[in-house]
Amino acid sequence: MINNNKSDDDLVWEKLLSDTPERKPIHRTFPDARSSIIKEAKYDHGKQILVITFKGKKEETYTYFQIPEDVGVGFFDVAEDDLKSLGKYFTSKIKNQYTFIKAAQKKTIE
Repeated sequence: MINNNKSDDDLVWEKLLSDTPERKPIHRTFPDARSSIIKEAKYDHGKQILVITFKGKKEETYTYFQIPEDVGVGFFDVAEDDLKSLGKYFTSKIKNQYTFIKAAQKKTIE
């Protein structure tokens, strides 16, 4: 028996966010000085999954499903242009518009 020190949660997380052969997921962290609400995010093109870790005492992580590529990639395009608009983009294009789950525990996206 191999003990890789990974919980069932971690293994599910890895499977959920594994790279697709066609395209690598987009992954970006947002330093405190650049974004006031979002710590990091990852978008998987093939699975249409966007995972966002929000800043705060709990650093809660949410996984959003069936995110079209234009919305997922658009999230990172906004981040490149103006991080102050990132929260506005999230609120207007993603929040309350897609199915999501909240992670059971704090996760760092790798």
